[in-house]
Amino acid sequence: MDCTEVFIKFVKKVTSNKQQIPQSHVEVLQSRVEVLQHRVEVLQHRVEVLQSRVEVLQSRVEVLQSRVEVLQSRVEVLQSRIEVLQSRVEVLQSRVEVLQSRVGVLNDGFFMTLSW
Repeated sequence: MDCTEVFIKFVKKVTSNKQQIPQSHVEVLQSRVEVLQHRVEVLQHRVEVLQSRVEVLQSRVEVLQSRVEVLQSRVEVLQSRIEVLQSRVEVLQSRVEVLQSRVGVLNDGFFMTLSW
């Protein structure tokens, strides 16, 4: 029970025994109770609005988390493709080296036949 509810109960209890308090005080206390009740209603409405916002944000978080998961899987696929391409580059580089050495051997053989 919060302070507002305690105050409201107190005022209701006190105002029910009207002989102890002058009427003007009773009216002031009743008006305060009405103001406090209105504040409680406003705050309850705010809580409801905030709860709905929280629900919206939670659903957005879920959507974003699923997007992150999709993007992470795409990153993994791209990383594996990069690895495959890097291995292909290495294979091609070794082939180039082999071909360059063959060209060197052929050039040497060609020039040797010319010199005969």
